[in-house]
Amino acid sequence: LGLLRRRPQQSLPALIMALEGQDKFEADEDRDLARSWIAASLAQFGPAAAPPCAVALVHKSPKVRRFAAIALCELGPTAATA
Repeated sequence: LGLLRRRPQQSLPALIMALEGQDKFEADEDRDLARSWIAASLAQFGPAAAPPCAVALVHKSPKVRRFAAIALCELGPTAATA
């Protein structure tokens, strides 16, 4: 994760794609677990993660919206930029 934070312009879009469900997991449990880790990872990026998370709040999937909201909550006041 430390390496990803050094290049947020490249890694944030990839994490958002994974949060949206473009993954290879078979079971719903695996998808939910992966998305929760992704949301936690996005929060680690700080303010740079706020705009992509805000976009994900209007995604058609309620799960994606939920995990994006979790990431924004974890960002705290730094999410105000979104």
